[in-house]
Amino acid sequence: MKLLLDTNVYIDWLRAGMHEQLFAVHGVFRYLSSVVMLALLAGATNPRALAGVRQIVSVHERTQRILTPTAKVSEEAGLVLATLRKQKVDVAGRGFVNDVLIAMTARHSGATVATHNRGDFERIRSVRPFALHLL
Repeated sequence: MKLLLDTNVYIDWLRAGMHEQLFAVHGVFRYLSSVVMLALLAGATNPRALAGVRQIVSVHERTQRILTPTAKVSEEAGLVLATLRKQKVDVAGRGFVNDVLIAMTARHSGATVATHNRGDFERIRSVRPFALHLL
């Protein structure tokens, strides 16, 4: 099983060791979205946080498990955003574009998104289905 963890899952783990079960499950292969990597690096405001993020990135680089949105993923994400805008969803909100890119990357790679951001990801899934595991 391919698992793509959302930014909030990594933040919880870095800050408080939460969601440990997602980091040690046999038969589950964790992937890192380059969109999540960007958000984690941008939010690492102290040396300890930056070291933790760099460790996460290093592990995923070593195992070649970093997923980057392709042109096709970006196109689909744009269509999802346009559809949601027509439905009067605030797609300019903090992180929403990132969430769509993460979801569509998971969809195209056959991964499941793990998150506790139920609202955004369920809205996205109402337009384009993808595998979702809510924490």
